[in-house]
Amino acid sequence: MTGVVSTTSGAVYPPQTISVNPGTQALNGVLATSIITVGQVKRALIYNGVLQTVSDAVPADVTNAVNMEWFNGLSVKSGDSLYSFIQSTLGYSNAQMSALMSYAASQQV
Repeated sequence: MTGVVSTTSGAVYPPQTISVNPGTQALNGVLATSIITVGQVKRALIYNGVLQTVSDAVPADVTNAVNMEWFNGLSVKSGDSLYSFIQSTLGYSNAQMSALMSYAASQQV
């Protein structure tokens, strides 16, 4: 189903089109379940026995992007600084990171 975003008056300003996939919680092709929290990733790291390794490697500088995401971030996604940091710290391949993120996604929020 495709709909047009409009104001309560019925006017469309600015014109925007969104696509919603019926039967899913998807908006413009992004599934709500595809958001993985930092907490979920930390639980996956615990399960894999590597949380301490990653935690010890987080830069102490509170202005560092990785530090901010590790301690205050909401989500982790492929390509962001925390994702890349975890991958390089652990020496994980793309397939290993994909498996880690899949397991993290299965964890309770």
